[in-house]
Amino acid sequence: MAPKWVMDRQVRLTAGSVVLLGLLLGLVIRPAFQLPSAGIAAGLVCL
Repeated sequence: MAPKWVMDRQVRLTAGSVVLLGLLLGLVIRPAFQLPSAGIAAGLVCL
């Protein structure tokens, strides 16, 4: 049985995935996709 992930790790994985996806979409499609990444990063830094 696999160990359960604690909530903090789940949040970091989700936030990191969204940031990475936003940065990639911003580079490939449109720079405006980077705005949510900046907001999530700012929220993680302020915590």
